[in-house]
Amino acid sequence: MEKEQLIGRWELERGNSDKDTDQVLMEIGEDDRLTYTSITKKGTKQIILLTYRIDGDYIITDQPSLPQEEKTKVSIQDGVLVLEFEGNLSRYKKLK
Repeated sequence: MEKEQLIGRWELERGNSDKDTDQVLMEIGEDDRLTYTSITKKGTKQIILLTYRIDGDYIITDQPSLPQEEKTKVSIQDGVLVLEFEGNLSRYKKLK
């Protein structure tokens, strides 16, 4: 996986997400930073600031405020970002 393919804003299309969550956004920057935003149906917003790196077909993320690396398989299929973590698939469409 090339880092350049991941750069941009992505919105959760379908996946194993919390049923109370209305929208999930992920912004992947060129600067090795990833912002994960979850917005509930009630309008509550949770923002998680992460760092990331690419290792083959995996994206390795870390949350500096609570350090622990997480390894997620990543691919792009027909323009859709597919993440596989612990057997769960999440699909993200790219926003313009």
